[in-house]
Amino acid sequence: RDQLTELWLFFLVDLLYNPSKLGITPEVSSKCGSPALYFNWMWKTTLFCYDNAWTNVISPRWIEHVVAHAGNQFDLIREDAKTLYLPTPPNYYHSFPQYIQDVLLPTGFFPDGVVPDSPTPNFVPDKGYGGWCSAVIPAWWLANADGDEERARDILSILSTRGGEHVTGGFLNTAHDQTTAITPFQRESGLSSTGLSGIDTELHHRLLASFLNTTLHNGTSFPGITEVNHVCIDSFGPLKTDVSKPCPVEYTLEMKEHYCIGVQESIWGTDYLAKLEDIKRNVDPENLFDCNYCIKPKASVLTTTALPTENPTAKPIGSSPTASPIAGPTARPIASPIASSIDGKGIMALVAVASFLPFFDILLFV
Repeated sequence: RDQLTELWLFFLVDLLYNPSKLGITPEVSSKCGSPALYFNWMWKTTLFCYDNAWTNVISPRWIEHVVAHAGNQFDLIREDAKTLYLPTPPNYYHSFPQYIQDVLLPTGFFPDGVVPDSPTPNFVPDKGYGGWCSAVIPAWWLANADGDEERARDILSILSTRGGEHVTGGFLNTAHDQTTAITPFQRESGLSSTGLSGIDTELHHRLLASFLNTTLHNGTSFPGITEVNHVCIDSFGPLKTDVSKPCPVEYTLEMKEHYCIGVQESIWGTDYLAKLEDIKRNVDPENLFDCNYCIKPKASVLTTTALPTENPTAKPIGSSPTASPIAGPTARPIASPIASSIDGKGIMALVAVASFLPFFDILLFV
């Protein structure tokens, strides 16, 4: 089972972020995606493709992948592994809304012909509280694990124990007119809103050091590493003095606000946040239009309250405080232990909306 989990997981990673390794073109790769992708086949992978990309191109590559695998005792499951997925018939779904309506129809909690909310509104945050609960993972980091055993282990550790969430990648980095609020780091992402709360402290440190390598070595501004839509309560960026180290969860709120990068800056990055605050000040100086984690006018940004001169819980920044786990994996396993793909002539891979007042940007990957 572990061999099959690893084989399937890295096949999906290569398909989405390094398709040439499988003999697949970027154009075919970009025809597949998911708003909430599980890389662990035991939790039911649901991958959306269109133009019959899975049936005509990708499925044969998977079979070749299985045949070529030489894992110990893998022959016992080789034939079954060839049909691990359960594709829908070609052209069965013609749009993503049609699929969602069909899947959620038994709940009956939405008007006829309308795409329902999923999950429905709740009083409990869907990503829990605190930590790096809505991480942005760069596509280049996912694509270049060959020859890097530590990175390969980290990818396997993350994606086999929690949902990868929104698949981005594709042509996201170029499919825009350069006038949107989507940061370069978000544009270069491969996964967005991955729940990384509670991961091992050393793994957390390695991820930050790798993702923010340019910032650490070239002194560039902090780029933002958090996806806005699912960011949780009490979420902060890394330490201001060393962005390779997470904000310690044992810090008080006052200490986090003083020592750690704030949630807005962790989403938009230093430069983009300043620009957005300027725009907000010009068009809505009284902050009439507001929401949870919305951009505030620059003039209304509050200064940080001074820390008390004595605080027994504070740790010197130089001592590199570390975070302790506060939440388990965010993945919500689905009961059916079978992976699946959905092929449709006109189905969309993913629609994600990142909004801020007064502008918005719709990212459409087709």
